[in-house]
Amino acid sequence: MADLNNLFKNESLNMQNNIYEFERISEDVFGNESPESDYFFTGTGMIKDREIIEKLCDDLDYKRFKHTIGVAYTAANLAMYYGENVSKAYVAGLLHDCAKCISHREQIALCEKYNILLDEQEIRNPHLIHAKLGAFYASEKYNVNDEEIAEAIRKHTTGSVNMTRLEMIIFLADYIEPGRKFIDNLDEIRKQAYNSLEYAVRDTLLNTIDYLKLRNMEIHKNTLNAYEYYKSYTDD
Repeated sequence: MADLNNLFKNESLNMQNNIYEFERISEDVFGNESPESDYFFTGTGMIKDREIIEKLCDDLDYKRFKHTIGVAYTAANLAMYYGENVSKAYVAGLLHDCAKCISHREQIALCEKYNILLDEQEIRNPHLIHAKLGAFYASEKYNVNDEEIAEAIRKHTTGSVNMTRLEMIIFLADYIEPGRKFIDNLDEIRKQAYNSLEYAVRDTLLNTIDYLKLRNMEIHKNTLNAYEYYKSYTDD
């Protein structure tokens, strides 16, 4: 297992180095006139994404890191398309699964330690907990003190009624990023995401509900409520 973990980390570092090499080539071609060029302005502060990525390489395995990069760039693309804050979407995408690779037992213990309230469904289904813990880690571990980013991370797993555009973008980017495969109606939802965020959220929620029902898995109340909300919203 140690050798496998080392392989994952090496692959993650290779991907990270490829990103940095792209940045270096870009600077050689276009210049680097601003000392703030490595930073993203979210509206509430300057965030250095390189520091976030380096921490993620330590906290995530290769599969999760690769997914994370896919979500970050998909989120930024959607934000650009819909005229939202691209930097916030990118950073929220980077951090949406920052607590995912912590064991379920440790996630529960950390939530107890930091007074992060969990409902009964989350305790029964600990794969959901990383969203709330990740929102906390965004500020406490990654120094991203932005409540809109935290809320997008918090809601990315179950969804929620009346989500903001940023929250819908992160929810969808997690589902449609290029690395996702073997999901029913995925191509249609990807196209729909660039026509209507609300319609795409509705169809993603329905897909999730059908998937969980087929496997006799519990469906969180937030997911059911969100589906009813977006179903009625898009029926108007």
